[in-house]
Amino acid sequence: MVERTTVADNSRIGVSSVGASTVRINNSTIFGNQTGVGGGGTLRSYKNNAINGNGTDGTPTPQEGSN
Repeated sequence: MVERTTVADNSRIGVSSVGASTVRINNSTIFGNQTGVGGGGTLRSYKNNAINGNGTDGTPTPQEGSN
């Protein structure tokens, strides 16, 4: 879980999920990275993040439901 975090200025992927892992992103800012979000695993988002200003932003899917 990446929550209320700023991930910035990485020379590769800001937030990455690899293999069978699942990463959930909530209320976070991801900018200035070569790739904002990516990898081969599952990236889920609560859709309240700022993911822009990266070389490639990427898109976490699917949307995570909140309880």
